[in-house]
Amino acid sequence: MKIAYVNGYNISNYKGTKHIFLSKALNEDIKLVEYRYKDNNIKEIDNKIKDMDLVIASSTGAYLARHICYKYNIPLISLNPVIDLKTTFSKIGVEVPNIKDGINLSLQELILLNEDDELIDYRLTKDLFYTQTVVFKEGTHRFYNLEETVPYIKEFMDRLFI
Repeated sequence: MKIAYVNGYNISNYKGTKHIFLSKALNEDIKLVEYRYKDNNIKEIDNKIKDMDLVIASSTGAYLARHICYKYNIPLISLNPVIDLKTTFSKIGVEVPNIKDGINLSLQELILLNEDDELIDYRLTKDLFYTQTVVFKEGTHRFYNLEETVPYIKEFMDRLFI
């Protein structure tokens, strides 16, 4: 199975370890799609994930991956995904890129959220995607509680690929 992990806005904050943890926990080789955020990154990410069977992505990476996964009908697992780029980026003082906004509700997606996310209000995401979300009490925006997600990810993968 070909799986990619798309990092969030600032990969240097956590040194890109989520894909390593998930590779071991899921017993799968997960390719890191590392990027430095800029206006035209979506084409670069598109080229790296368009042939994947599954994409896992965090935060801004999930925002970008959602558009690409919808285009190629690739299932997506999102960790604290950005839903409204303008609102989220205004909180961190970053200019909003010129990317077409929109939410694709028909995408096969599992969305994992933390109540204590300091950047994104999990309730707004849960309201939009209520049948696709799992909410955890603690873990912050960085998803420090990643080990709690593994059973949900495995169940989602089983439903997709068995």
